Amino acid sequence: QNFTHTHPTTRTQSSLYLTTKTLPLDEQDLEDVKTLTDASVSSKHITNFLNERTGA
Repeated sequence: QNFTHTHPTTRTQSSLYLTTKTLPLDEQDLEDVKTLTDASVSSKHITNFLNERTGA
């Protein structure tokens, strides 16, 4: 059993946290994400922002 974040997870679940897909982001998207991160915007809002930008 692995501990990812603050809760116990199985090995499969924890490996999913480490698996990433490349997003089709341009330089402006990257700058916008940096700005959102600097402003302490929640990760949920950043995810929603990226989903809107990428059409996901």
